[in-house]
Amino acid sequence: MKLYWLERSGLQVEEDHDLIAVLAKHAIKTGKIDLRVFDPELAKRKLGISGDRRLHSKIVSSPKGAVAGSANFSYSGLYRNIEYADDLDAGTHELQVERTEAAEQAWNVSVDWNTEALEILEKLIKPVTAEDAMARTISEQKGFEPWLTGDRKDITSHTLFGYQQELTYEACSIVYDHGIAFVEAPTGSGKTEIGCHLAEALSETFSEVVPRSPVHGVARKNAAVIAPPKVIPSWRKYSTNSLQPVANSKLAKQHLRGAGDEEKSGLRLDQFGILIIDDP
Repeated sequence: MKLYWLERSGLQVEEDHDLIAVLAKHAIKTGKIDLRVFDPELAKRKLGISGDRRLHSKIVSSPKGAVAGSANFSYSGLYRNIEYADDLDAGTHELQVERTEAAEQAWNVSVDWNTEALEILEKLIKPVTAEDAMARTISEQKGFEPWLTGDRKDITSHTLFGYQQELTYEACSIVYDHGIAFVEAPTGSGKTEIGCHLAEALSETFSEVVPRSPVHGVARKNAAVIAPPKVIPSWRKYSTNSLQPVANSKLAKQHLRGAGDEEKSGLRLDQFGILIIDDP
């Protein structure tokens, strides 16, 4: 189906801003959009404005009326700052005429910027062959550096096998999209090592919401693994500061601190950013 539509239209859009760029390019070329940039030198000659002044006012003018103000089209301008703008229908107030004249003055002391805008859009929109598009797709799907931990010896003291790296990468991708992933592999295939790499990779991925500062004496760059007591030594053998093994025998509905209790400092399970469940 994808090939069918690509052959018909020759264009595939993944995000809205890509489509807007395509529409803007077409609108500029056909004259539906005309871009101009305020020129201080031209304003000085025509309007007597001195110095290197910048145009900050925002005016929307049409036959239906005019809206004028100075709020930027930004988060602060739209939501945070206390701003003011007047909205005047055509023929309702003399200020509407003044706002329209001000907009025309700003337009007349501006210079054409369509060529520059098209140059930028041309660089944003680059037609490629199907082979190049496929290669880029594979690279983007398989080449996210933080999830390529297989060559890092600082996690489990040795590198991962190819299938372990593939499982680590796929699990990171699924967790990123859906918040949960199941990793299944035969006994003896190294799932513990995969889990250690997952703890490191996901802690890095969500570092902004899993703070690194110490909490209760435990580094908050942490993931917790809940496992049967008999496999806890295996997890401790490979665990890094990103991973805290917790025996499932120590957990109960009334006692979910995991890493600590009233006598021993530690994080509650709901304080960990990443939870790994080992269910052999």
